[in-house]
Amino acid sequence: MITKEVYEQIQKNKTHFLLFNSVVLFAFGAAFFPLVIPMTEGFSLYFFSIYIIVCFYVSSIYIGLYQKWIKVFISVLLINSAGLIGRVALEWGEYGISTYLTFPIVSSYILSVPFFVTVLYVMIKKVQHNKRQLDTSNGFG
Repeated sequence: MITKEVYEQIQKNKTHFLLFNSVVLFAFGAAFFPLVIPMTEGFSLYFFSIYIIVCFYVSSIYIGLYQKWIKVFISVLLINSAGLIGRVALEWGEYGISTYLTFPIVSSYILSVPFFVTVLYVMIKKVQHNKRQLDTSNGFG
C-alpha cells in the first residue's frame, strides 16, 4: 500500500504521475503482448508475474489521480491499445507477431488489462476506505 504522504505528492504532481503511468502502460503494453496471454506459444509465467506487479503499482498511482473507476478503465484501455498498435506497427509483416493477431487474442488482451487494473484499483481503494473507517472508529484518526 502507498502511504498518505505519497498520495499527497501524487495530488501535487498529477501530470508527472499521469505521464509516468502512461509511459509504463504504453511500454509494457507493447513489450509484453504475446508474453502475458495464457494458452499461447509465447506465454511466460515470469513475465506474467512482472506484469501483475506493474499493474498493481499503476493502479495504486491511479488512486491518487482519479476518483472514478471509469476514468481508470478508459485511460488504461486507450494507453494499452496505443502500446499494442505501436508494437504491431513496428513489427508489421513479421511472422512472429502475425501468429498472435487473431481477433480473440487481441480483443482479450485489450480488454483484460484495463479490467484487471480497474479491479485492482477498486480493491485497493476499498481496503484503504475500510482501513480509514477502522482508524477513525477506534479514535486513531
